[in-house]
Formats: sequence, structure tokens, C-alpha cells
Amino acid sequence: MPTQTVQSFFEDFNTILSTAKRGKILDFLFDNIEDSLIADQFDYVNGILQSLDIQSLEIVYLLAFLNLTKHWKQSLPYRDTFYALVSERLTTEDPKRKEALLMNLD
Repeated sequence: MPTQTVQSFFEDFNTILSTAKRGKILDFLFDNIEDSLIADQFDYVNGILQSLDIQSLEIVYLLAFLNLTKHWKQSLPYRDTFYALVSERLTTEDPKRKEALLMNLD
């Protein structure tokens, strides 16, 4: 069952970020975001994308959000902006791998 509010998603997400290993965190994201998209909860997912701290969240999680949302990008108005911001961060932090990391995620 998808998380009901953006605030409750971030409460759960921040808790799991501080207590779990990467695999569990990715499972949480896949379960929450994919279930929400399948349930057509696009405003909810769009709100999550808008609220993510792109500068401090690990790149692996930002890439997971891009991967999870790519098939629904037409229904997520903020996704293109989110992609551009992640791309901009990679330009600064990891320019040599940027193209490979973002491959097929636009």
C-alpha cells in the first residue's frame, strides 16, 4: 500500500535512511514509488520529486527515483526538472560517469 502523504513518505524515508542498509532503502523506494505510480497517484509522486534534497541525497537514490519514474514521466510534470537537476549535480560531482549513469533515464 502506497504511503498516503508526501510528509509521511519523508518521515518513513528519513527513518530508513538512518537505520537501514542500501538494499533495504532501495526496496522501500521501489515498493512505495512503483506502487503509487501503478495506483495513478501522480500528484503524490510528483510532490516527492519536488521535495527531494538533490544536493545531499546519495546519487544512487536519485538514480533510483529517475529509474522508477521514467515510464510515467508524461504524468509527472516535475520529472524533467528533477532529471535536469540530477544531471547538473553529476556534471559537478562525477562528469566522467555522468553520461553512463544517466543512460536511458531521461
